[in-house]
Amino acid sequence: MDQQMLIIGGVVMAALMLTLTTVIVLQQRRIQRYSTPRYGFLGKPLVAAIISVFMGAGLIGGLYLVSQRERVDFEARADLDIQLEVLQEKISVNGNQATYKFTLQPKLDGQFYGTEPGAIWNAYWNFNPAGSTLPSVSESEIGLNAANPSGIEVTLERGTYTLLVTVDYRGQKTQIETLKKDIVI
Repeated sequence: MDQQMLIIGGVVMAALMLTLTTVIVLQQRRIQRYSTPRYGFLGKPLVAAIISVFMGAGLIGGLYLVSQRERVDFEARADLDIQLEVLQEKISVNGNQATYKFTLQPKLDGQFYGTEPGAIWNAYWNFNPAGSTLPSVSESEIGLNAANPSGIEVTLERGTYTLLVTVDYRGQKTQIETLKKDIVI
């Protein structure tokens, strides 16, 4: 009986060891399978998906906000009557060159330089030769008003010029008047 008990104890012990070994091997495989990410836990595919979701939500939210803004329709009109007059005076002639004095007299609503206090005008002069190789001449006058009127002296070579005067009123390009005039020397 002792020998039988020993055999039975050995078989039970072997079965127990085989069962425990099988459980350990299966648990190790299960741990290894669950520890490798299938869908990218902290991996690139999952991060890319999260970023895509946030970008899509931001785009949809931005479009919603833009569509909810109140639309403002406006129309810009020039309510001022600006008139320009250019006076020219020949000062001297020297061979093929002549020196002229040009004066710009802008009128705002019929008044020279306007009646508005602090009204500032800027004048940009361009003398462009017509159909020749003569150089163009450009001048500018900044900060013109009734106390500081316009007046430039320009020396031009013999030829026909187109004078282009652009006036900027109120320090911004909202009121611009252009005057073209042919000058024959």
